[in-house]
Amino acid sequence: MKVGPQGVAYYRDLERLGPRKFEHIKIDFEQYAVLDALEGVINMGRVGDLEVEIPRGTIRPVSDQDVIASHHRRDRYRNHQALHPLLTEAPPVVVVETPEVVALDEKDVRQYVMGQLAWRMGATAGEIAKGYLGMMPAPGVEAGAAWLQFKKIAGRMHAEGLVHAQPMDNDLLLVLRK
Repeated sequence: MKVGPQGVAYYRDLERLGPRKFEHIKIDFEQYAVLDALEGVINMGRVGDLEVEIPRGTIRPVSDQDVIASHHRRDRYRNHQALHPLLTEAPPVVVVETPEVVALDEKDVRQYVMGQLAWRMGATAGEIAKGYLGMMPAPGVEAGAAWLQFKKIAGRMHAEGLVHAQPMDNDLLLVLRK
């Protein structure tokens, strides 16, 4: 994020407070998205847009306080990498799930992308990845991992001038270059 001269001055003032009073915590997009999702569900409860069906057939509203209590019960705040050091004195707990990643055949992915874009005005990498997985013979490919591979391959195709890849939310909008 770019800041103006006054923002830089404020930041320098904070840095002068020293590490015991100010710490700049950097987060990546995924960590930001998790924080945004936590807050988003709270806001849904606040405005009355969140309901649960318990027991079956009985719908009841969920308030923002219910959501916050659930976040605490599930330890969602303390388990977040950026919030953990602020809420505890312990070092951050990093939980790394390493699902088996099956590498997609890049040549097949490229051909599939080009074939899909030949008859469409455009599509997201996520949409094309779902279609590819629906017809792919290799089982065990996790959708999220495939989507990430599709985005990387689409980025290379963009750099080569084959497709135009426009960032859109957390995805890429792909359009065939003519």
